[in-house]
Amino acid sequence: FEYCLKGRHLSEGFDVRSQREALNLFHEACAADPHYPAPLLGIARGQMNLAVLGAAPPGQIVPRVKAALKQALALDPELAEAHCLMASVVSRHEWNWPEAERHFHRALRLAPHAAEVHDEYASSYLAPLGRVEEALAENRMARELDPFSPQLPRSYVFILLLARRLADAERECRRVLQ
Repeated sequence: FEYCLKGRHLSEGFDVRSQREALNLFHEACAADPHYPAPLLGIARGQMNLAVLGAAPPGQIVPRVKAALKQALALDPELAEAHCLMASVVSRHEWNWPEAERHFHRALRLAPHAAEVHDEYASSYLAPLGRVEEALAENRMARELDPFSPQLPRSYVFILLLARRLADAERECRRVLQ
C-alpha cells in the first residue's frame, strides 16, 4: 500500500523521470502482493502518462496498459478507476465507443462522486462525439466535486476548443493563469 501511495504521488509530477520512478514503485508493490489490483492500475496509468509525455509510442503502450487493466479488473471487477482508465484508452486509442460507454457507465455507477470519472467521461467520450453540452455538464460536476484539481480546468478548455468556442476557451485560460 505504501509503494502505491508513493507511486501515485510521484505520478502526479507528470514528468518522465517521476513516471519511471512511480512505475518502479508500482512494480515493487506487484511483487510484494500480486493479488492487489491497485499497483496494476498505477502501472497502467504510469504507462499512459509516458505515452502522453512522448516518452513511449502509444502503439506499444496501449496493449500493455490494457493487459494491466484487465488483470486489475480480474482481481476486482468493481474497481471504478480501472473501468474509467479502460474507457479512456479504448475511446482515445481504438475509437471503440460502445466499449468505452460500457466502461464509463460502470465507473460512474461504482463511483458517482469521483471527479476524475466525470472528467474523463466528458473529455474522452462525450466531447469527441460532439455531445458538448453534456460534456460541459459533466466537467462542471467534476469541478464541483474537486474544485482544487488542476486537471479539470484544462479539460474544460479542451471541451470548449472542440466546440469551437474559442473566446470562452481563451477567457478560461486567462482565468486559470490568474
